[in-house]
This record gives sequence, C-alpha cells and structure tokens, in this order.
Amino acid sequence: MTLSTFPETPACRICEWADLEHLVKQQQPDIAELLADEPQRVAQLSVKLGDCCLDLSRQSFDLQAWQALCDFARARDLPAALKAWFYGEKVNKSEDRAACHQLYRHAPDGDPQSFSAQAWQEAQWPRDALDEHRRMEDIAAQIRAGDWLGAKGKPITTIINIGIGGSHLGVEAAYQALAPYRQPGRCAVFIANIDPLAHQEALHGLDLAQCALVLASKSGTTLESLANFSALKQTFREQGIDDPTRHVFGVTAKSDALTRLGIPAQQIFRIPESVGGRFSLLSPIGFALAATTQPQALNDLRKGAAAMDAHTLQSPIERNMPVMLALASLWQHGLKGVQQHAILAYNHGLRGIVQHLQQLVMESNGKRLAINGEPAPPSGEVIWGGECSNGQHSYFQLLHQGNRSQHCDLLLFARSLTGDQSMQDELNAMALGQIQALTFGNQPGKGEGRAEDMQRASPGNIPLSLIYCNKLDAYTLGVLLALYENRTIAHAVLLGINPFDQWGVEHGKKCAGEMAQILQGKASSEKLDAGLTQLLAQVNNWRDSG
Repeated sequence: MTLSTFPETPACRICEWADLEHLVKQQQPDIAELLADEPQRVAQLSVKLGDCCLDLSRQSFDLQAWQALCDFARARDLPAALKAWFYGEKVNKSEDRAACHQLYRHAPDGDPQSFSAQAWQEAQWPRDALDEHRRMEDIAAQIRAGDWLGAKGKPITTIINIGIGGSHLGVEAAYQALAPYRQPGRCAVFIANIDPLAHQEALHGLDLAQCALVLASKSGTTLESLANFSALKQTFREQGIDDPTRHVFGVTAKSDALTRLGIPAQQIFRIPESVGGRFSLLSPIGFALAATTQPQALNDLRKGAAAMDAHTLQSPIERNMPVMLALASLWQHGLKGVQQHAILAYNHGLRGIVQHLQQLVMESNGKRLAINGEPAPPSGEVIWGGECSNGQHSYFQLLHQGNRSQHCDLLLFARSLTGDQSMQDELNAMALGQIQALTFGNQPGKGEGRAEDMQRASPGNIPLSLIYCNKLDAYTLGVLLALYENRTIAHAVLLGINPFDQWGVEHGKKCAGEMAQILQGKASSEKLDAGLTQLLAQVNNWRDSG
C-alpha cells in the first residue's frame, strides 16, 4: 500500500485558512447564546464511541464555523494523511522513517476479518516487533506468577522503572489508572529524575532482593537513566547482591548499548526506531505495567486503543473524535491565539495524565516551522491542569475570573470502579457544577455597577470540550490514551508540522552532556558566557566546601 504522506506546507498557505481567519474576526460568540440559538448544536457536535462521549457544543464557534473547520480538514486531506501514518508510510520526514507505535494495539491473530487483522495484512509495520513484545510478556508473566527468582532465591515483586520522558510519563500515568487491576503482591516504582532524593524516596522500605531494575531508554544513551541505573546497581551490591544479573532488564532500540552495561541479551527487549517514546507505553517500554497488572486488563487496554484507531480511520471528519478535538485546538490556539489548554480530570486514577499529555502534545507539536521550513501557525499549546476536584481549590479561580484566555477539556466518569458510588456522585456534582459555572458565569447585580458585585462577577464563556464515560476501566483508558495520541497527530497534519521529531530536546541533551564534561573537569569552561561562568564557580564552591 502506497499512500500520500503529511502535507508539508503550513496551514496558512491554503485559501481555506483565510476563510477561517475571516470567521474568527467576524465572530465573538457567547457560548450560552449558541446553546440556546442552535437547536441542533449538541447533536451535531457530540459523538459516542462505546461508553465514551465527546461533546464540543461548549466550544466558542457556531455551526457555520464548525463546517468551515471541517472543510479545512478536507482541504488538508487529513483522512489520507492519517491512513498514511497508520499504515506505516514514512511520515517522519526529518528522520526518514515511519511512526509505528500503533502496531502494539493490534494483534494479527483472531478474527481474520477484524480491523486489527486487516491492518497487519496491509501495514508496513516491522514484523519482528510483536515477537519481542511476546518475549517481554513471557517474562512479565513469570514475575506475576512468582516464578522469576532473584539472586537470593526470592521472587521478584517490585519493578523499579528507570526511564524519563516517554520511558516514564505515559507508563506511570497508566500504572496509576490501572490500580484496580493490580496483580496481588506486585507493584512498581518509578525513578526518572537524576536527583539523589528520587533514589532515596523510591527505595525506601524496599527489599532489593525482591526488586528488578528496568532500564527503559530507546537510544540507550539517556544521561539521566544511565546514571540512575549505575547508581542503583551499586546500591544492590552494597546490600549484598553481588551478581544482580537476575534483577536487571532493558528496553531499547539499541541493544548493544545495554549489553555493555551488563544486562543479559535475553533480558533486553527491542523496540523499533519507528516507535516514538511519548507514544510507546503499549510497547515493551510498558514492561512495568506488564509485570504488575492483570493480563486481561492489559488486553482490554489494547482493545480500547485499537477501537479508537478504527474509529479514527473509519469515521467522517464531522464525527471523528480525535479530529474534532484537533479542530477545536486549531480554532482556539491556531486562530484565536488562546495559548493555554487545561485538562480537568475528575478521576483520581488520571492524576498523572496531565504530565503525560504535556509531553505528548508539547513535545510533538511544539514546533515553529512547517515540514517545508516555512513559519507555521501557532502550534505549541501550553498544557496544564490536573486531578479534580483538587483543582477547584487551586487554579480554578484563574479559570473563573482571570484575564488570561484558555480552553479546557473536562473528563468525568459516571461510575466508580471501587468505593462508594455516592461519593462518585458527589464528585460528578462538582464537575457538573463547574461546567455550568464556566459556561454561564455569574453576574450578580448585573447592570447596577456596584463594586462589590463586580468583584463577585465571573464572565463565563470559557470554551470546553467535554469527555464523559461510563467508568474508567482498562478498555476506556485505552480509548482515551489513543484519543489524545491520534488527536495530537491530526492537529500536526492540520498545521503542517512533524509531530514525531524533537530536535529542540536533542539540542538540550547535547548541551547538558557538554556541561557534564565541564562539571567533571574533563572539559574547559573558558567559552562560557559571564553569567554561566559565575554560576558554575558558585556551584563548584558550594560543592567543594562539603
């Protein structure tokens, strides 16, 4: 199958962009009025996939603008671009490769007529990737069953995940959300930061004889992860585990780099170069999940993500959930200049989702140039937010009465997987109340102009995308994770940027490596600017003074 790839020119180069700009200047809609004046608004801007619903009726565009947004997506040939990505075309132009993380969501066996089976027949995915994944799953099953023993003959019960960025954030977010499906007696801890305090906190109370280290580094050269791995191996030896061979595993695209660190080849699980870190939690990067989570939940997680892929490729633009979210961001950020995008998750299991989405969205789409090198429209939304109702008692004041513009995604779930449903109802009452407040605001004494009333007034009219589901089970989590991944890719296509590289991050890594050489006395600091020279001198003075 040969498909077109991503459009390389910036969005602003096509005439449909000018049409959207005209509509933005022409419209200053009030969301409450749109809800009242457009009888078909909720029906036309709501879509359901299984037990998950998306509702854009509280976004700040009317149905005429919505149709123009959909026409723009067609002009960008978005459906063809998404198929090109999904089926393995080389859409990552700067690195001359495909983006194939989706392969882990689709098992080639089972019903030969299923979407996943058909995908494996047609896609240009690396065929050995699932073999490596099954090998990882086999060892994870031994750990879950208590059959994988450490150096002292004790079963491994705790996975220490050593990784940062895409080797950490998505995996930990999913680990937290899948807590109701934890394998009894198994757990994971995550060490990402190179700060020594991170080690101290992570290792507190652990019996290292029952712990395994998983070094997750796609490149095999991630400075923080290598330093953490080396330090933890030394801690093992200090606690009497002289040969930690049974305690170390690796996940990478560069096996040789990890074998040089003493990890046995049979305990290294390879991922293809075409699997980007921030998209990789269902690959062997998720070893900590596989070793600590009931296998049926992991299967359901993959099935949910696969269902979202099928929906993404098969649904028309107007009824396509990832595309709808991408178009909402295009309108708010790319056209109206709204820089902030708040994620309001009314579920304790999603307390880690914002950090994951920060990397997913901001690392993917934080680009100032289109693929062809021309300036791109605004692309790098600032993602923030967190677990609610906690957020109501911290940053919601800014949402209600601040003078900075933002748009929000609000996620809520009808039922609780654990605990008292009456408490879940109270949590949902909080969410529903905030939807009302953010949309309609509060205008006490409207028209009278009294100072005390003006201080209490909230304008409302905050653009909201509502995502509401039956419950946060493993299947739904898979749907949501793939929804945001596919939405991020769709948004990049609309803008004309490459969501799969991260050259700014790579430059930062290079600079950090150079500074490490200077701090270790292996390189000269003579070329540093005056400010850095002063900072370095003070740091060295404090360090050397003990």
